[in-house]
Amino acid sequence: TALAAVEQSIFANNVSPEQAARGIATTTWAGRLQQIDTGALRTMLPLHDRIILDGAHNDSGAVALGDWLDAHPCRNIGIIAFKKDKLIDQSI
Repeated sequence: TALAAVEQSIFANNVSPEQAARGIATTTWAGRLQQIDTGALRTMLPLHDRIILDGAHNDSGAVALGDWLDAHPCRNIGIIAFKKDKLIDQSI
């Protein structure tokens, strides 16, 4: 995983712990709790409404999304899509 690579880089003295912490703190993933601020859909909604895009693709991702939504109360409208091989009941 990415965290294991960071740990190995610190252990090998290729990266300082401070550099690793700064890199992790500033890392973003497109489609992971990504706020959409422009585009046609954004212009159709009231200014106080937010569009959050999240590509949670496993149980832990779904739990993380649920935790974030619980911590940031707002009007939530969800659009959910699953592949045939996913365990839908466990993710919702």
